[in-house]
Amino acid sequence: MAKDRKGSRGVRGGEDKPLLPWRPFPERPLGMFVELVIQHLKDTAQPETMEALYRNQIPKDVEFYIIKKDIVLDGRKRPEGDNAPCPMCTSNKFLTGALIHVPSLQCVAVIGHCCADKEAMANAEREYKYRTKRDYEENYLLECLPLVEARMAVLLDLKPAAAEAQRLYRKFKHNLPMVHSLLRSTKHQYSGSLMLSEIIRGGEDDEIDNDYFGPAGFRGRGSTDIETREHNFGTLSGALAVINEYHPVKELENIIRQLESVDSLPTEEAAMEFICAISEKQRHAGVAIMEGIDKGVSKFASRLREFSQFFTRENAEVLNAFGTSRLNSLHFTVTFELLHKRPSLRIKHGSKLCKLDVGPQFSALNFSWPVPSKPS
Repeated sequence: MAKDRKGSRGVRGGEDKPLLPWRPFPERPLGMFVELVIQHLKDTAQPETMEALYRNQIPKDVEFYIIKKDIVLDGRKRPEGDNAPCPMCTSNKFLTGALIHVPSLQCVAVIGHCCADKEAMANAEREYKYRTKRDYEENYLLECLPLVEARMAVLLDLKPAAAEAQRLYRKFKHNLPMVHSLLRSTKHQYSGSLMLSEIIRGGEDDEIDNDYFGPAGFRGRGSTDIETREHNFGTLSGALAVINEYHPVKELENIIRQLESVDSLPTEEAAMEFICAISEKQRHAGVAIMEGIDKGVSKFASRLREFSQFFTRENAEVLNAFGTSRLNSLHFTVTFELLHKRPSLRIKHGSKLCKLDVGPQFSALNFSWPVPSKPS
């Protein structure tokens, strides 16, 4: 550990006084020392009492690097309840600042966020943003690249579930297109609620039978003076089953294709060697791919789990109440049963019957996505 530098004499506060001691840092400190400083500031809110920090005057235009931003001192912990002294200012100045490294003085200090020269601060901010992004990307790849093989295994295990969802979706849409279309339009118009309207009074110029029933929102012809009573049959679960286009197989294939573009590096050492060898542009691209895969898997699984909720007993009861209502001009029935302990829906419209028997493939949705053992 480096010894504190005493310094002979220097200008401090406009007077010829000995320099206060500090611990020299030829290079930017990391890790334990930074944690010690943060803990000291948290406990005491007094940077001026930590001798390892530089507490002598620092020129406002000196080149420096930000180690940690947004340091907030609790003024209630300060003995006088005042602001902390800033090495770049002559008086007690700040409670919000930054921990910095000054290479020319070989020191670390805490300064107020508005104390440095604008150009010096702007340069430090740019360097800090660049370094923060670089460190994040390197750590992220270092932790994720060794997981490529395990993640690919999970994606391949999900292929049967995607194929089963696509089969069920297509069968419903193609076999009962009118029912599928009605549910889709109702879901879109009422944000998932299954609504129908009963017309209880028509306009003066309309000859409307008070016993006429129509879809929610119906306004009739001519006069707009029509009164309706809306009936809500419940919320449609698994609404993805009735959207216009759902392609789970294609969604999963796109994710697999992305992961195939990343080299499998089974060890941290191999990942480190790879990261050191690639360019900055390649590093950006690698992170974008891996983050895209994470988001893609999360979205794919969430959508597939939502789709599976269409095939529940509760949803079948809501659909049946909606389809068999006297208010619904498109009459259909929905029944639920367990077939080999798995959900099965029977949707009937006129003489057409659509049997939707859910296979065992959805059990793969209880997967665990491999993540780093330690946070980024």
